[in-house]
Amino acid sequence: MIWVPLLVLALSVLGLPILRVFCPSSDVTSAPAYGLAAVVLVAYTISANFGLTGADSTALSIIAWTVVALVWLLHTALKKPASRYSVNYRKLVPLLAIAPALLILIPAARYGMPNFFGSVNFDFFYNSRDADYLTNHTALQFTGKTEEILPFIWSSDEQGRFGINFLSAFFVKFVGFNAVHFNAVLISTLIVINSLAFYSVSRELFKYSRAVSVASVFCIILSAGFAQGYSYYLLGQISAMPLLSLSLIAGRRAILPASDDPSRVHSLTAIIFLLNALYVFYAILAVFGALIIGLALILSTMLRRVPLRRFLLISSLLACGTLGLFILLRLFSLDALMQSVMSWISLSLKTASADGSSPAIFSEYTLEPFLLLLFGVVSYPATQSLMSLLVGFGPNRGLILIVVGLLTFVCFVFALLSCFKYSRLRWPEMAIISSITLISLVSSFVFFITGSGYSIFKISNWLIPYLMPVFLSAILVALEFRGKRRTIVALLSAIVLAANITTAGAYTSPFWLFSKSERGVNARKVNGMKGVNELKAALLPYPHADLSFDLKNGIRNAWIANEFAADRNVGSLTNNLQPLADRRLPAIPCGERRWLSEGTILIADAEAQDIFAAGVKSNAFFVGQSYSAAFVSDIDQYAYLGRGAYLVETVPLGVSIADGFPRTFRWVERGVELFYFTRVSGKIDLSFDVAPGYVDGPTPRNLTLSAPGITSQATFDQHRWHLQFKSLRVSPGLNCFYIESPDRVAAKPRFGAVVRAGTQIDFRLLSFAIANIGIFQRN
Repeated sequence: MIWVPLLVLALSVLGLPILRVFCPSSDVTSAPAYGLAAVVLVAYTISANFGLTGADSTALSIIAWTVVALVWLLHTALKKPASRYSVNYRKLVPLLAIAPALLILIPAARYGMPNFFGSVNFDFFYNSRDADYLTNHTALQFTGKTEEILPFIWSSDEQGRFGINFLSAFFVKFVGFNAVHFNAVLISTLIVINSLAFYSVSRELFKYSRAVSVASVFCIILSAGFAQGYSYYLLGQISAMPLLSLSLIAGRRAILPASDDPSRVHSLTAIIFLLNALYVFYAILAVFGALIIGLALILSTMLRRVPLRRFLLISSLLACGTLGLFILLRLFSLDALMQSVMSWISLSLKTASADGSSPAIFSEYTLEPFLLLLFGVVSYPATQSLMSLLVGFGPNRGLILIVVGLLTFVCFVFALLSCFKYSRLRWPEMAIISSITLISLVSSFVFFITGSGYSIFKISNWLIPYLMPVFLSAILVALEFRGKRRTIVALLSAIVLAANITTAGAYTSPFWLFSKSERGVNARKVNGMKGVNELKAALLPYPHADLSFDLKNGIRNAWIANEFAADRNVGSLTNNLQPLADRRLPAIPCGERRWLSEGTILIADAEAQDIFAAGVKSNAFFVGQSYSAAFVSDIDQYAYLGRGAYLVETVPLGVSIADGFPRTFRWVERGVELFYFTRVSGKIDLSFDVAPGYVDGPTPRNLTLSAPGITSQATFDQHRWHLQFKSLRVSPGLNCFYIESPDRVAAKPRFGAVVRAGTQIDFRLLSFAIANIGIFQRN
């Protein structure tokens, strides 16, 4: 926990000289973000141009900026007499802006940050793995693409390398942190830095007082979009948002009349610096930052708030300066420059087009709840939100969601008009807020038309939080200027803000639902570090044994293997594919077979393994509270699922399910591999439960079980799902059975759909569910 305030303080000291040069009159709350941007941008430049590792270049950057900060502090101290130093307690008010971050900091500190940010989102682990990679590699080095998680010999690709990983690499190499553990600390630190940057946004863009700015920070941090980002542990975008905040502030200063901003060159320099830093941190936000500032300048010129000559001067300086610095920072690595830009353009176009080449994740953002999800009135997925309880699941549900969404949109429009008409904003502030609004809404509507739900999800995370103070302004205006219409708009705005806080609570509620017995269990109720120390103690007598993991999913395999990867060879028997790759079958089912050497130790869950019934494992030398361990040489029989099935799911007790069907199961789109290891030849009985998915298909459904020399068929439906296959012959070693439903199935039209009836909330084609696999050897 102590690392969070230390990091914020250190980055503040490093960023203070830059802040005072670029924006002399700004609050010091912007200093940590400037420090973060400066350290990472210089580290990237050194690494990309001179071939130093990411960790070494970050060390040089920190040393350089420390010298600059010390010289500036000494110069400032000598310049200002001691008699002029005094404590202004009003300037301590911005510290209250970090209060919303306590939603994460308190439970994370209580349960230990490495435990708290456990196996939830693979993106978080992906960033951590790349930080490890940068300890010994440069900014321009990448491994080839791989779908496998273990062993840890891969890095991110060009699009997945975020600037924040350079800071992580430094702490891994020189401070001795585990990358995953440090990123758990870092994400909490970034929430604090975001809170301080949002305070500066509230002061500069909305002209709030110190106290109201603190309230505004609450509205932003507790907005659904921002809360969703940190509840998913999206480290890259969270690290870049403070820089986006600063670029918006600098953009507003660039539009100020010359009489109000004598240091315009400083503001333009700040924009150039921040846009280049944003590209390193999270490239797409650099594009959005440039679009917002550019559109604000265009609007100012069209409305004759900025003379055409001044517009041409500012825009040309910004364009030439940004492009010039972009090239200068890569002067000795120009060969990689064009490739990097083209790969980002390709990825962005592919994401925005939703051409069907990748799974349609976040598809609900393109359906009836579009506006409600965009403005954070409901949580994702909307079918599990509080709104669904109020609206129900009747035939008119879709229409009701559209009407409520349009009402929310109208409320925002009137709140914005009220904010502009009655608040104390001048044109430069209005120009930036208008640009954020236009780009957010226009791009969201375009993505709605193209069907790119993922892009709308990102817009709701990146830009919509900056518009939450608009609703707060409408409330403040109604309190100051009485009026029936303003009162109605204020009441609706209060409802929208309350809905956002409720939605944010839905996203962050797992952070608080802990008991002492669950110490080491992460925020999503999944065993993270619980039992790891116990497992480490059990493995101490075998320091040279390789480890292989067969845990509930690939993220858990990665998370726990990370604890042992420093001094052991680690691998995974199954669940070893990165998210969304596990659903795809190999070209030839059962064609790829994998078993382990006799001296390997197999780590599995102590509780029920995967979706298997009892009687599959044997001879473990350690069974703890969370994990078990056995030498492969001691295992007489073992079974595991290969490719073709999605991750294990468990239906909560309060949710209805077909009577008698197991609540723990896996979904399958077409077929799934079942591997069985035995040391003796003979026959086995195989049984499992299988039920039709949410698709249109024949009744009853057909199922085929195949293996070398074996082909068996059966049928199942929603009332008959327990299947048995007896006297299946197996040979010593690894055997494979392929379980497939050959039926042609199609997604069912959504009930109550108003738009895109053929688009499913769940993008998966859930052909059938399989559960309760039992394998029994015959005598």
